[in-house]
Amino acid sequence: MTQRSFLLLFLLPLTALAQPDSLWCKMYGRIGNAWGTSALQTSDGGYLLSGHALLGATWDFWLVRTNTHGDSLWNRRVGGGQYGGGGYLCTTRDGGYALAGAYFRMTSDDVYLYRMNVQGDSLWSRHLRVPGNHGTFANAVEQTTDNGFILAGYYGDVGITQRAELIKTNSTGDTMWSRSWPGTSTDAFWSVHQIANGGYVVSGQTSLNGAGGEDFWLLKTDSLGNTLWQQTYGGSADDVWAAAEPTQDGGYILAGTTYSFGAGSEDVWLVKTNNEGDSLWSRTFGGIGADRCRCIRELPDGGFVLGAYTMSSGQGIFDYWLIRTDSEGEILWSRTFGTSHSDQCNDVILTSDNGYALFGVNSDTLQAMMLVKTGPDPLLSAHPRFILPPSSFVLSNYPNPFNPSTWITFALPKAEKISLKVFDVLGREVATVKEGTMIAGEHHLQFDGEGLASGSYLVRLEASGAAQSSRITLLK
Repeated sequence: MTQRSFLLLFLLPLTALAQPDSLWCKMYGRIGNAWGTSALQTSDGGYLLSGHALLGATWDFWLVRTNTHGDSLWNRRVGGGQYGGGGYLCTTRDGGYALAGAYFRMTSDDVYLYRMNVQGDSLWSRHLRVPGNHGTFANAVEQTTDNGFILAGYYGDVGITQRAELIKTNSTGDTMWSRSWPGTSTDAFWSVHQIANGGYVVSGQTSLNGAGGEDFWLLKTDSLGNTLWQQTYGGSADDVWAAAEPTQDGGYILAGTTYSFGAGSEDVWLVKTNNEGDSLWSRTFGGIGADRCRCIRELPDGGFVLGAYTMSSGQGIFDYWLIRTDSEGEILWSRTFGTSHSDQCNDVILTSDNGYALFGVNSDTLQAMMLVKTGPDPLLSAHPRFILPPSSFVLSNYPNPFNPSTWITFALPKAEKISLKVFDVLGREVATVKEGTMIAGEHHLQFDGEGLASGSYLVRLEASGAAQSSRITLLK
């Protein structure tokens, strides 16, 4: 596979606030015709990228591991089927990863779940299929507190009878249960997150019980996937690709694309809800052209970053569009990144230096994965407590969310003096878990949040001049 850099073209910011500069842009797999879907930053500051690529005569899932500068260290072909589509990543508690997507065959389509170690080597893989349907597709995967996995997507004949679908597996990928929700056209789930009671919050789009066409859709389920409540949001036209995240205040944020509202035919739509899914506010972003969004992240300061792509601005057919808002969804700045061709952003992550990485696809004569790295966000870098430099140790906790205690796990490469503290979202120290010298190896320390209010907190581990932070959520 070849890899090369392309010149980035930018627009002036929408506001006078400072915004991050671009650092680099890298392409992967143009000879193989590759599509970028999902990105994670690794503990050493590099990146793990996934998607699918035409490798020889067939499409397969494709993994690319890079260093901090985006240079390829290795790549893996995964699947070996007639067509591997998607390729959505999540981290696992042992430091490895899982990938989920659609595995297409001549006779049927399966969900493909692939478990790997930190080097990308296969631990196991599973083909998951809902009995009695034509095809099953996965758009999101997350490891659950029992070390199994929850997968969200859809099944059926696209455009005829399509149902949104959840599949729960055990720790070795065997199906424990599946749940479906009836639809009439293109109903689908696009994100899933486990919440404090062991249940799930799921988002997507539905043509039932809404205002018209497809609508944003948010559901809360119990631990067995039974619906506790559901809400729809939208207008008379289609409102699609709704991805959601739980927020620090206990509510939810959804982002996607609206044909019902805004300035053009398609605009980015942001919807904030309370913990029951009731809409609190919504915002649209866009111009007279097509502007689309498939990913959102909440930031440590309570604001949001959206990974979108736009025809209204920029220099190409579509350009990556990075949108930064405050906690009320008011835009603080935005920036476009792209080439003279069509660039579609499918994922965005906050990186360890308080910058951003945008990942997706560049479409020239052939398609290539495209990763864009920005410098630090000045709004976050003004708060040193949120700096997360790469280090040689790994910090995690389980369970998360928790009530009232959680186990914090980290590994030290050598004996050294550490500081492990907990901060609230305003950067105020609320607890010291451990200070002092600890031996090399893996450590498990319990943090008790009995005296704290429900909400999000940051656990920060400092050692050898480096630091890592992890967000934890206390739900009582």
